[in-house]
Amino acid sequence: MKKNLLLTLPFFFFLFSLQAQSDTVNVEVFDNQTLSWYEGYRNTALFPDESQSYRRVNMHFTLGCPDSGCSDWDYTVLIKAFRLTGELDSTIAQIDTLSVDPLELDTLWNVSEVKESFELGRMITPYAGYMARGSNGYDNSWEHRYVYDVTDYALLLQDSVEFEIFYQGWSSGFSADLQFEMIEGTPPREVVAIENLYRPGGYNYIEADTFEARHMPPKDITVPNGTEGSVLHFLPTGHGFINALNCAEFCNRFYFVRSMGITIDEQPMWRNDCGYNPIFPQGGTWLYNRANWCPGSEAIRYEHDLSDAIINGVIQDLNVDIEPYDYTVPSGEVPANYNISAVLIHHAGYAHDVDAAMVDILQPSTHEAHSRFNPACGTARIEVQNTGGTAITSLEIRYGVDEMSTFEWSGFLAPMKRVTIEMPYTEAVSWSGERAEPVFEAEIISANGEADGYADNNILTSTFEPVPVVDQEMQLEIRTNLRPQENYWTLLDLDQNVIYEDDDLRANQSQTWPWELESGCYHFTLYDSGGDGLSFFANNAGTGSLSFRTSNTPVPIFIKRFPSDFGTQIDYYFRYEGTVSSETEQVSGIQTYPNPATEFVMVEWPKGQQEERALRVVTPAGLEQAAVENRVGDRWRLSTADWPNGMYLFRMTFGGSQVTHKVVVQH
Repeated sequence: MKKNLLLTLPFFFFLFSLQAQSDTVNVEVFDNQTLSWYEGYRNTALFPDESQSYRRVNMHFTLGCPDSGCSDWDYTVLIKAFRLTGELDSTIAQIDTLSVDPLELDTLWNVSEVKESFELGRMITPYAGYMARGSNGYDNSWEHRYVYDVTDYALLLQDSVEFEIFYQGWSSGFSADLQFEMIEGTPPREVVAIENLYRPGGYNYIEADTFEARHMPPKDITVPNGTEGSVLHFLPTGHGFINALNCAEFCNRFYFVRSMGITIDEQPMWRNDCGYNPIFPQGGTWLYNRANWCPGSEAIRYEHDLSDAIINGVIQDLNVDIEPYDYTVPSGEVPANYNISAVLIHHAGYAHDVDAAMVDILQPSTHEAHSRFNPACGTARIEVQNTGGTAITSLEIRYGVDEMSTFEWSGFLAPMKRVTIEMPYTEAVSWSGERAEPVFEAEIISANGEADGYADNNILTSTFEPVPVVDQEMQLEIRTNLRPQENYWTLLDLDQNVIYEDDDLRANQSQTWPWELESGCYHFTLYDSGGDGLSFFANNAGTGSLSFRTSNTPVPIFIKRFPSDFGTQIDYYFRYEGTVSSETEQVSGIQTYPNPATEFVMVEWPKGQQEERALRVVTPAGLEQAAVENRVGDRWRLSTADWPNGMYLFRMTFGGSQVTHKVVVQH
């Protein structure tokens, strides 16, 4: 049963939704909040009290375009929660002069309790000019969902909690939704306490020693009673590059976590995957790698285990040091800076010894974060986390849609670490599009050869779209730019065998490769080692293009066109069903015309045919549906005026036989 409680209080509102049957609490904090002009937006939400525990807490942040349209620029967005500290602060509200000689003042003070902020997540807006102007397949209805695992912050999410979305943008704007999904159960480790190691914020970086001394000095940390381990969550992003080093935004620097001068861990502050961003193309330099951020993606929060550094209840001289560099700020320019968040999570022991948890289904999935490699066929990919106290060396996983398969994984997965597992999925019928709303399921059956210690986190499901269907002889066409040496393409079959490939492309030329394929699932990939696709405004490599076309028609027809500004690579899965021979069409006596079609398609059956007739249409997305037609004797008319462009399969059944015709709709 789902209960909704809506309370309205002065200056804020909160929405608290309880889903008892699904053991999930959903709390909404912001709904379609407009973000504009370097502003912090605050709201307060009501959560359950401390009596409830959660095995996982997901923070869902949705970025979209406001009515006024999206911004062209990449800006930082911080998501914070506030906690009252119990300390009081005061500000002068009013001063009255009682006497001038001698001077005597009467002062009125505002007294309030001090709030401490904790950053729950950070993201960078995309270059959204295409959304604002309705180009490159976008419009103002665009939105993108981000999911943050904030399970360790559940201690902050109790009773009435104040939040802030801080938009560090010098224009308007974007819109934002913020919700929390709190799944009841036992967390991997009970959190004893949360504290900031350093005050979160953005700080100028010019001279290394000064930066460290002012903003990230060594500290002695006394862990609270009941602590069996401590973890540092560190979230840095580098901004600004007006100097010879291109720091902090475009230089790769490490940071080091140290205690008593001994290095516990080190981590590069760098994203090398910006060119594989699911939001593409964008209007700016979206594909340049940066210091832990890419335009349109969330920043990575790194975790470092400090448990071995606890000595007699104290972590001595705990310190985070950025790999040092010094530079001179050019006259009139703003210094580079690092935006940092450093939070210490003190936790009790593990709730379970052997416990593996399903975290995410990457393939197949309709979530836009995974859109680069979906829809897909041939391979299923999942993410699993070791949420127990013992290393995991083997897993048995059950997965599928209708017909379930089993996969045996072996390796080494340390406590709290995650692994992406690829599993062969060769049951093409499950991906064929014959189900209106297919759902994929993956379940952990056993870990380390025994029953998993906690069954509640073993199953995940995902909705997915079937792969496009091609029923036409086809060819690949690439027009290269001036750097063909950066490009290489492959076509793999269901078993990952290379069917076709080529890495010897010629500059600034159109080249075609006709493909002779058997029926089945295929995975096409075009790689670009330069990370800037076949076309990018900020280089001098020229303009190229990529498409699939028909190869058995006098004038080739587009089956699929790809964006040229794609970054590092294009992945495209499709299912080939083979072609229908002219002999088969002549024997059936059924005609479909015109082809290509614009406004309508006529299906003409042989005159006087008495068998029962049926017509179904398979869309380019692979969805099959009964046709709605206007019958006039042996001629059936289907309106295609509202059909998207692409290849459609017309499946005509009569007298126990079935004939398939391919029809291209091209407006």
